[in-house]
Amino acid sequence: MGSNNLTGVVPSWLGTIPELRHILLDNNSFTGSISTSLLHNNSKLQTLQLADNFLIGNIPQEIHNLSALEYLSLRYNMLTGSIPFGIFNMSSLRELGLKDNRLSGWLPNDICDVIPELTVLSLGDNQLSGQIPSNIYNCRYLEVLSLSYNNSNGSIPSAIGSLNMLQELYLGYNNFIGGIPQEIGNLSNLEILSVPSISQIGPIPSFVFNMSTLKVIQFGDNNLSGSLPV
Repeated sequence: MGSNNLTGVVPSWLGTIPELRHILLDNNSFTGSISTSLLHNNSKLQTLQLADNFLIGNIPQEIHNLSALEYLSLRYNMLTGSIPFGIFNMSSLRELGLKDNRLSGWLPNDICDVIPELTVLSLGDNQLSGQIPSNIYNCRYLEVLSLSYNNSNGSIPSAIGSLNMLQELYLGYNNFIGGIPQEIGNLSNLEILSVPSISQIGPIPSFVFNMSTLKVIQFGDNNLSGSLPV
């Protein structure tokens, strides 16, 4: 029922269908908060798509009850509060999309200890703070890492350079210091490197021009100098 003009609240009776596998209600005009009743009895639910609506309030802590969930997309809503740490204990999760909300808080240090097969982590355009966890290397199947437009600080961990499956990396418009680490050059499958406004000083790191898979390079709003290779 995605991409329609449905209104009202997301019906809580969807949580009473024990064999339900997929809830696809994205790109509608639902309002209100996510009912905890939706999350209690759906132990077989694999997909929860509520993106592109007008949902408000917190992400319920009870979301971790969805023990079979693989795809969670709550992007483009108006959700607030912190990301429930229980989400990072959902071992079946493959894609987590929370981009473009008003979420705050920080990422747990054990971010991928329980969900090592996560392929998409899309958290951009929120109000997240703190540092990128140094053990991000445990997300070894990650293909998309999107953290742009937050309040993250500290340095960009060199451990990102060990994410060999990574294809898209978005880190721009945070409060990072020190620019991008040399280890980013080890990402042999990277196609998009988006790092505007990360306090990069001096010339563009030379390793960028040796990454043969890159299709998009974004370094805008930094303090770059020097010349491009000829």
